[in-house]
Amino acid sequence: LNGRIAQVSFDMLAHIDSQDPPMAKRFKAIMT
Repeated sequence: LNGRIAQVSFDMLAHIDSQDPPMAKRFKAIMT
């Protein structure tokens, strides 16, 4: 389950990273 959540988070990052809104930075902070 945890692996799936991480994969979904990375998937979302791939979508929003190009725009790089504050939410993307928040996801990066959570994942690192």
